[in-house]
Amino acid sequence: MGLDIKFDNLELLSNENHGVEELRADLVAKAQQKGEPFIGHIEIQNNSDSLMPLRMLRYYTDITFAHSDSPIRQYGIYIGKAALSMPSKKLDCNLNYRYHIINMHTIDYQKFLQQDCRC
Repeated sequence: MGLDIKFDNLELLSNENHGVEELRADLVAKAQQKGEPFIGHIEIQNNSDSLMPLRMLRYYTDITFAHSDSPIRQYGIYIGKAALSMPSKKLDCNLNYRYHIINMHTIDYQKFLQQDCRC
């Protein structure tokens, strides 16, 4: 078949997914920047979760199915006490997925509080 697959061992795995779970994003909104529409997605995280890139990827695909006509910008906002150690990407042989992480420990709180937020 022309597939470039070579292996020493093969084990067939179950391809059934019986789990039904509700996955709810913290914030999803339609927005525009310089006249260009996009979907903004924000997740607030209080611990460094090594699986966060996979969770964000699941949100990405769900949001894309619902809003396939708009680009998506994703942000994880880290507010935990411990040092930030979670990754912001998932790389695999056929996947190059990334999202932005904002570490609130690196934000100047005085500038943050002085911002003029007009929503």
